Amino acid sequence: MNTVVFSSKVGLEVNGAANNIVGVHVWFPYNQALAFVDQGVMAFHTTAPQNRFTGCYIDGSRAVFTGGGLKNNIWIQGFECCADVPGVPHGIELVGPVVGPGLVFTHNIFEGGNIFASNATATPLLAGVRVDSNTFGRGGGAGTRATLTATLAGSSSHSFDFCPLLIYPVIAKVTHSLSATTGFPTSIARPTTNCTLLVEFSEPVTGFITVSVDSSSDSASFV
Repeated sequence: MNTVVFSSKVGLEVNGAANNIVGVHVWFPYNQALAFVDQGVMAFHTTAPQNRFTGCYIDGSRAVFTGGGLKNNIWIQGFECCADVPGVPHGIELVGPVVGPGLVFTHNIFEGGNIFASNATATPLLAGVRVDSNTFGRGGGAGTRATLTATLAGSSSHSFDFCPLLIYPVIAKVTHSLSATTGFPTSIARPTTNCTLLVEFSEPVTGFITVSVDSSSDSASFV
């Protein structure tokens, strides 16, 4: 709790369960840890479930969750910054094709980094996962949930591209609402293609539509 780790190959290794980690700050001098990414340099490395990370700080590196670490872990109120190695992503990395249930990353601040996936199949399996309500100081943040709104002008359909907003190119759930200036049009969302979505209308619509999607399917153990 409330610990600073300086210049370690792995700042904190978590291979067991029932840990409550609060206020751990992993800092790499000169913020060059990402230059050694192939050697496994990481601020946090988590391979087991049932852990809690609150207010932890990634300074110049990555937090990696893999294996059992991709379920029943919570990372909240954290902060990330200060990594800048061209071509090397940084922030929180999710490694593996099966994610959840019970993986939660919410209410964190990223100043330059992101939450991103690696070693996932073209159709990863997500169930009971929530990655949203995070802040990205340089924009371009991604999660498992996203919402887009479009203005319509006599439109018979509208296509949405959620790919830049989602960690995984998968849409499991869709909700949408349509507001029209005249008439009583109905709308239907067609089956998704990766992370793109087409909504069609029963008649030309002038107004606006809001669509929300979730990459994670429902899980009975995660509500």
